[in-house]
Amino acid sequence: MVFKMWRCYAIKALAILGLSTFLVTGMQSSAVSGERSIFGESPPDIERYFGQYWTRLTLGHTEGELNVTYTYSPGQIRSFFSNAEDLRLSVGFINDQAVSVRIHQDGAGFNIPLERFEPSDHSMNIFDDVFESIFGYRPPVTSPVYRQILQPGSLQGTLHTVTYCISQEIAMSYEWISTEDYIWFIRFFQEPACV
Repeated sequence: MVFKMWRCYAIKALAILGLSTFLVTGMQSSAVSGERSIFGESPPDIERYFGQYWTRLTLGHTEGELNVTYTYSPGQIRSFFSNAEDLRLSVGFINDQAVSVRIHQDGAGFNIPLERFEPSDHSMNIFDDVFESIFGYRPPVTSPVYRQILQPGSLQGTLHTVTYCISQEIAMSYEWISTEDYIWFIRFFQEPACV
């Protein structure tokens, strides 16, 4: 009788150990494979990453191309910036394939918190955090294209635009107003020059 009880407990313990190992291994592999392919994905695929869309705007047909922008919750990206209560994450689609991601507020900018502001570095570390939140991985700092300037700071009135590579075939453009810590928008898009 004692042997049967011991055997029953041993089998349960092994089952629990096996299940625990499976779950831990599964969680680790999903954390490693958290990388999200954004560009070229369809609206339902993007919705799996960012949740139900808030708004949908059809921008029209241009030479047979259907341009649609979906807006989603920015999630944790909001916490990276000050005065970003109305922050939005928008994904632009052409013929149901994602081509760009934009972080913005309608009619207002948002600030990089002073403790995270690095003016000599164009506050790139905070942009790396935004990139990671969107794409599911940190931009590879060892990549030869990382932070390679594609368009040096251009100036139009008080609007300054900077565009650079952040990862293989992905560029980031951002616009700041008057002072480098006040951002008008951040945009990620595919860029063949980033190789």
